[in-house]
Amino acid sequence: MSKPSTSQSKPVTKKSQAAGNGSSQKPSRSAGRPVLWTIIVLLALVAGGAGGSYYLYGLLDVARGQAEQSGAAITTTRAELDKLQKSLGEVRRILPDMVKEQQTADTELQRQLDILNDGMRQLNTLLLAQQKRLAELGSSEISAQHAWVQAEVIFLLRVANQRLSLVADRDGALKALQIADRRLVDLGTPAFAPVRAKIAAEIRSLQAVAVTDIGGIAQRLAGFAGSVQALPLADSIDPQSPGVEETGASDGWSIDRAVDKMKQAFSGMVRISRSEEEITPVLAPKERFFLRRNLELQFEMARLSAMQRDQENFAQSLDQAASWIGLYFDTANTEVGDILAAIDALRTTDLSPPLPEISGSLILMLSAADGPGETL
Repeated sequence: MSKPSTSQSKPVTKKSQAAGNGSSQKPSRSAGRPVLWTIIVLLALVAGGAGGSYYLYGLLDVARGQAEQSGAAITTTRAELDKLQKSLGEVRRILPDMVKEQQTADTELQRQLDILNDGMRQLNTLLLAQQKRLAELGSSEISAQHAWVQAEVIFLLRVANQRLSLVADRDGALKALQIADRRLVDLGTPAFAPVRAKIAAEIRSLQAVAVTDIGGIAQRLAGFAGSVQALPLADSIDPQSPGVEETGASDGWSIDRAVDKMKQAFSGMVRISRSEEEITPVLAPKERFFLRRNLELQFEMARLSAMQRDQENFAQSLDQAASWIGLYFDTANTEVGDILAAIDALRTTDLSPPLPEISGSLILMLSAADGPGETL
């Protein structure tokens, strides 16, 4: 009785196992597909992240190179500014000496003027002596009027020589010679014809001399020094503050807007430029102050050199000022361009043109005039 029951139960057990195995295999196939897609997506993200990291590494390498170039340019600029500060110290050192030299020249000029005044007093004494002599010699052929004219002509010729030799006053000397010639015409004595011929030759030689307006040059240079503070610097030296771009207000978000923001961020971080172009860094406010002060001192040195007729230092100061203006200031500005053009014109100015000799007429007049004691 027991065996039949055992044999009947075995088939039932196999079927139940087969049924159980079939039901367990079907869920495992459907569960494996999401895992596979998840792995594929993760691999794609990893590959994209690696590419983005490589691109960012390249951008950072370019930015690092630009930073090194900027650092070298800043170092060079600081070295140049150190040189400028040394030049400023040198100018401050020699400026008192130049002022002392100017004072010495003024003292010498005053001494020469005193000599001229003494000569005028001597001339007055001479005129009084001639008046006395003419009064004693009433029968003399030379009238008192002629004596006065002769003395006046001698005085004018001396003034012409002293104005030309002491202060290089060509116009003053020319005027004195012309007046002396007119007084000889009024005298009407043929004996003074050689004197008039010599005066005419000296007038022509003075008229051929190019006049250098030292006072006008000094005033122009002083004006340049006064305008230095208002001259605009170059854009690379003193850039303008960037304006704020107006953007429309939007609370929405999209992938396109996110991409645009990323592009703007990267373009602001990295700027690629040609390596052969010179990089001029932005100057600090203190450095810009020393730059303007040094330029003012160069114009002042040029002005003092012009007043002393020092051609070499005059040209050097103008060259240095033009070099700094071209390097650090906005040459496209109208005022800066006018100053550079004026400097180029002043470079060719001859501060001490050669002056002719005009003492021949005075020598002839003294030898032809009557009366003892006349000397140069």
